Amino acid sequence: MRNRIINEDDYTRILKHSHPRYKPIFMLLAETGFRVDDILKMRKWVLVKALDTGVLALTEAKTGKSRSVQLSDVAMSVLRGLKTPQKSSLSYVFHTLRRVYRMKRHRSTLTRQFTAAAERAGLAGRGYTVHSLRKLYARRLYNKTRSLLAVQRDLNHANQQTTMFYLMDFDL
Repeated sequence: MRNRIINEDDYTRILKHSHPRYKPIFMLLAETGFRVDDILKMRKWVLVKALDTGVLALTEAKTGKSRSVQLSDVAMSVLRGLKTPQKSSLSYVFHTLRRVYRMKRHRSTLTRQFTAAAERAGLAGRGYTVHSLRKLYARRLYNKTRSLLAVQRDLNHANQQTTMFYLMDFDL
């Protein structure tokens, strides 16, 4: 399945049909541009630091590069609303539902939940995936800055062609 850019209306529809347990994750993905694995591996101490500074800093799992994002008001409200485990600062923010705080949720669970929400919203077959939320972030950033280079640097893309692919959406 392709991961097309989600337009704002479809994104809103998917969020409305998302399970409350997964909606904050989808919103963080769209508001920060991090990949699924990066958000899922976030620990409680990172959340506390982000709330204090207004900046979410993570090391990307795919590239190993550090990336920091200034959090929007929407992202800050999502982070404030998260119920985190009281156990340890090393606990995952998005832990498994079995209350094993040292086990993060799996990306396949998120993929299934996102696909189900898209289907409930009547958007099945449009090519939307969880990674499409990263492309939505890129499109929003480009619309704000009008700079391909700014988007490339923000997303840690080594190649400008990759960034251009994120911003262009081709019809199926």
